[in-house]
Amino acid sequence: MLKRILKGVILYLWLSACILICMISVAIVVEVFELEKNKDALFITGTIISVIFFLITYSKILDTTRKRVDITSEKIEFGISKIKDLKIEPDSEYYEQAEQEINDKTFDKGLWAKALVKAKGNEVLRKPEYIKLRAKQLQKINRSNSP
Repeated sequence: MLKRILKGVILYLWLSACILICMISVAIVVEVFELEKNKDALFITGTIISVIFFLITYSKILDTTRKRVDITSEKIEFGISKIKDLKIEPDSEYYEQAEQEINDKTFDKGLWAKALVKAKGNEVLRKPEYIKLRAKQLQKINRSNSP
């Protein structure tokens, strides 16, 4: 809340400074070119200077808004990636299929070797490791094939 108030005050001060600069610029132009007698030229000069400072201010506001949008979209993408990274437990059918592959000796040999590494060389723990790895793999395959 305090940040919002500070940003509002800063924007107000910025706009006030632009108006003050416009007024000073018009006064300088009037003095330099002696435009006091020619009111049309004074009006045109003041308008041109005001438009220039308005455009500068407007572009500054747009830049600030774009940065906020970029930061917000980065946060959204980060959140989406975190949601995708959530570890969802595979369904029991995938565990069953992995165990059936071992029993039928149709298992993935690369994943079987990885299971041994994960089991730190322990042959007893190799089978459960393979089943976990294969169930996750099957779930991922199923997820990527579904629309």
